[in-house]
Amino acid sequence: MDVRTLNFTVTPPTDAYGVPLLDDPDSTVGKWTSSIHWTIVNKTIPTFQGKYGYRWQQWVGYQLGTRDPDPTVRPLGYQVMQMGIQKFSELLRGISTTQNTVIAIWIQSSGRLIATNGPVEVLNLSTINDVYPQSFDTTRYPSAYMQTAVANILLKYGNYSLIPASSSDTFDSGKGKLYVETRSIADAYGLDWTAMIAIPDEDLLGSIQESRKRVIISAVVVATAMVAFAVGTTFFITQPLRVLTRVMDQATNMDFSAVRSGFLKQHSRIKELAIMQQVFATMLKKFAEAINNHKRLGPVAEGTPPESARLADIDGSREISSHCSQT
Repeated sequence: MDVRTLNFTVTPPTDAYGVPLLDDPDSTVGKWTSSIHWTIVNKTIPTFQGKYGYRWQQWVGYQLGTRDPDPTVRPLGYQVMQMGIQKFSELLRGISTTQNTVIAIWIQSSGRLIATNGPVEVLNLSTINDVYPQSFDTTRYPSAYMQTAVANILLKYGNYSLIPASSSDTFDSGKGKLYVETRSIADAYGLDWTAMIAIPDEDLLGSIQESRKRVIISAVVVATAMVAFAVGTTFFITQPLRVLTRVMDQATNMDFSAVRSGFLKQHSRIKELAIMQQVFATMLKKFAEAINNHKRLGPVAEGTPPESARLADIDGSREISSHCSQT
């Protein structure tokens, strides 16, 4: 068997004093790590843990984080603190918000998500086979409102590191206004998180707009019903009553032309109007009979109405009498 030996030298990263660092190359002792360390427990059924923390070196007789001035003195070890970041997303999802409100926390230097109230985990599952699995970039997390909010923030301020410690903006989401607030979360040990909340105006005004639509629809329906009622009232009540009033007024002036118009032969669908028509027809019948009886008695010397007032007379009274008899 051919055995070959390969010799190589690994140079570990060192601190400012040349002391080798025993943690990840992208971590700084005494500072928060600049990225999340993801531990993949099961790739088939994605199970993972995201850890974030900092490491401090410890020397004998010195306060935590303070090194021995002699660069040849090596630290005894590291004080390590880590936290599981999934709890942050659980907490954010527990906050009562409007339906489309987006809450997100990301590392300001990289834009990688720490937590969000969205239903999708912040770990990008497409990277679980990589050497270093990564969280979603905020512009690629599957949430249209988050992508729109962050894209507009970056367009306005340039990059993540230039986002001010506190900002309040209104952007166009394509469906309406999107109200966006950001706050910086920092400490003396290099923590550089940014928290954002974005609320679309449809969530704030949606119920009011829906109520407005319902009011408009109700008003249109009521107005249409009122117009229909007014038309029906005019056709079935007002107009027949107006005609009956005119016929009655003509009768008081000995004008019976309405008899020939056939109005009294019509029967209103309104009970009260039908009764009025019947009563008036009966009155005309009796009046016609009285006129005919008067004619048979002959002319009266005094008080006799003018000839024109005595009807054209025979034909008119006969028609009245005939019609009233039929009624």
